[in-house]
Amino acid sequence: MTLWKRRHRDPLERGCRELVEGAQAFLEGRLVEVLDGRGVPVPTWAWTNVLAHGSLDQLRRVSVERRSGKSNDREWREGRANLACLMLEAAGRFGPMLRVQQDTVLVPLELILAAQPAPGISSPTDWVNQVEAMLGLHRNTPRAVYLDPKRQSGE
Repeated sequence: MTLWKRRHRDPLERGCRELVEGAQAFLEGRLVEVLDGRGVPVPTWAWTNVLAHGSLDQLRRVSVERRSGKSNDREWREGRANLACLMLEAAGRFGPMLRVQQDTVLVPLELILAAQPAPGISSPTDWVNQVEAMLGLHRNTPRAVYLDPKRQSGE
């Protein structure tokens, strides 16, 4: 009986563990690396994950990782590195990184991309162009919008 329970419980436990690890990786901006480590194809929207949730240190690291990983992901990694550089520059010039990530640009874009039916964006170039366009909209928004306490509290 114990062997039967263990045999039937292990796949469920493994599935739950993978789900929790995936959720944690998503919230920490490590989803691409986790999926890649599992040998799972990385969906287009997931390339936005580190940009939307990563720390400044993660963005700095990603900005220089242009040629690592599988050969078929190199263009995606290169695009992500270029976007990380743009984000680091934008944070230095246009306001706090968290504002760019959470409220105005990247988390909303990540959700839009995740909700698109497959294939959605099919190339790294199209993805980079879409993220750059959203960052461009952020850059053109007056700083007063971000400093207005009523806007920040959601009133």
